[in-house]
Amino acid sequence: NKAFQELAQTYDPARLDASCPPQVREKCQKVFNKIKEAVTVLTDDTKRSLYLTDLHVSRDKGLLENQPLYRA
Repeated sequence: NKAFQELAQTYDPARLDASCPPQVREKCQKVFNKIKEAVTVLTDDTKRSLYLTDLHVSRDKGLLENQPLYRA
């Protein structure tokens, strides 16, 4: 959870300098939204279970060939 907080702080578009280019601000917003989504899924037991099931099904169907399910 601490790692997600640190990532969220790093990519929070509200923390960017006003002179930051719009492209950087948009990219940070996209990354920030992905971080929020990940936290939402991984901290909710039901959503996490569905996510892991989908991940395993995708791997079984060969959609995730040569990709580890979990990264350390």
